[in-house]
Amino acid sequence: MAAAFVQSKSDSKSDAGATTEAVTITAVGSGNLVCGMVYWLTATNDLTSVSDGHGNTATIVDTQLNIQGDGNSAASFYFKNVISAATVITANFSSSPTKRGITVEEWSGLDTVAPLDKNVSNSQANPGTGTDAITSTAVVTTANGEVIFGASYEPANSHTANAFSAGTNFLHLDQAFVSGGIATALASESLVQTSAGSIAATFTIGDGVTNTDYATFILTFKAAAGVTVADGMTILRSRMREW
Repeated sequence: MAAAFVQSKSDSKSDAGATTEAVTITAVGSGNLVCGMVYWLTATNDLTSVSDGHGNTATIVDTQLNIQGDGNSAASFYFKNVISAATVITANFSSSPTKRGITVEEWSGLDTVAPLDKNVSNSQANPGTGTDAITSTAVVTTANGEVIFGASYEPANSHTANAFSAGTNFLHLDQAFVSGGIATALASESLVQTSAGSIAATFTIGDGVTNTDYATFILTFKAAAGVTVADGMTILRSRMREW
């Protein structure tokens, strides 16, 4: 089975503050991987954990604190080998940030033991509105057929609704807004990279707003053992008796 996108979900809030931020993803497949990004309005590492409601805690990968000095922070994370059930992905904080949000994706067909290959995060001050101007910076993957997950957070919430466009060749764009649809707060995207090599998570802004900051993350995940990609086809290899 090749790596396959299953679903995505995002949420963003601006209110009196709470110690959690959650999204519900339904009918999660057994052995699948859930990855994502969470943000919160404090300059310190107030994220204590990300949990799934089944006793599991996510691996926190990269954290950006006090993004460009504006008092906001964000982090990337993933769960491997999840159980088959409806799942509430919850970010837990030691404070009650008045702005907070989360975006997640579910994928099947990935390594269930050590899926993460490469990761990096990047913050930018006013990268502009050019194509793919918002970037995680590049990583170099080590295996064919890896899933590339990207996510970006705009702390100032200066944009109009649906301002993000996915980066070149990326799919599965999901966006969330501050409550009431006031502004775009975060977006995620992904693709399957057929051949290993250099790649960055990128986004483009389409509403003309320029004087803003971003924190952008990339996570790459290896396909399950026995899956190779050759000539555009996925081949499953298993131990077989030679006749």
